[in-house]
Amino acid sequence: MSVYIRDSTGIQGPFEVSSLRERIASGQIPQDAQWITYSGQSAGELEESQWRPLAVLLAEALAPGELSRKEQAKFERLRELAKQVILTTTHTIDGHRVRKYLGIESVEFIIGTSLVSEMTFFGRRSTAFESKLQEAKKTAFDTLAMIAAERGANAILGVDVDYVEFNDNRLGLVVNGTLVEIAPVS
Repeated sequence: MSVYIRDSTGIQGPFEVSSLRERIASGQIPQDAQWITYSGQSAGELEESQWRPLAVLLAEALAPGELSRKEQAKFERLRELAKQVILTTTHTIDGHRVRKYLGIESVEFIIGTSLVSEMTFFGRRSTAFESKLQEAKKTAFDTLAMIAAERGANAILGVDVDYVEFNDNRLGLVVNGTLVEIAPVS
């Protein structure tokens, strides 16, 4: 079963339910988020749908209870490794060589905006909308770094950020790059 998740950064997904526990533990999805079953809805239909607390889905679809200590330790270790991953828009890192290419990865987010956050008064910037974009971009970078750490990469080369505008006050954010294992040049 696939679901969309809605939190303060907007609507994300669709995600497989089986991946939600890992995404929550890694900080990609806040525990107070809401969810809805994915069945090909348009952005407007998603907004009008009946959203439910994520805790309900976790209780129904996943075994109730906290992460095991082993799972929690794994995610804490990955989180620490992710902090060390170098993200760059360039295709090389000075003083390092690529030892191994691990593939291309991308993360996608749908950011919900509201008419209020898009409004500007007297030519001023929309700080509410800018904050949503900044938060979504940071979350996307953090998510990409977590994926890299999990796959054994210590750098992501050629990071690219793209925005796609959808109808009904929706903006898509796509961040991708090449996962690599780098080593200092001797």
